Amino acid sequence: MGGAFWVTIIFLILTGVLAAAGMIAAKRPDAGAVINKLVPFQGIIGVLALIWGVWSLINFLTSGMLSLFSYVPILMLLSLAACVLMILLGLLFGWGLIAKVTGKAEGGAALAKLARVQGPLGILTIIDALLLVIFTVFGIAI
Repeated sequence: MGGAFWVTIIFLILTGVLAAAGMIAAKRPDAGAVINKLVPFQGIIGVLALIWGVWSLINFLTSGMLSLFSYVPILMLLSLAACVLMILLGLLFGWGLIAKVTGKAEGGAALAKLARVQGPLGILTIIDALLLVIFTVFGIAI
């Protein structure tokens, strides 16, 4: 459980909360005020999550982690899902900033489709982060 694990958890929780902000605020209006403080930073959070997610996926695929699927399949699926979710939500939140820097605005249609499932993706991301923490901290090997 090194620093990279906790950075991943922080990105999962931040992007998950941003993605599920509407759903969370509907259930807990007081949480909406806290979440609104994150919204101005969603572009940079998205770009950083995208970079971290791509790096994590490359690391996952090239470091021999795939061989652990037969020993701890649930943990490996959660880890792989974490990489994919960070990439998806990173693209969703960071696209505006990326488009501004690169001067290209292509990909709007794909992002619009992704934005339709933003809330459920956010909840899934938060659940993934919590399960990763529980399994890792308590040494649950499934």
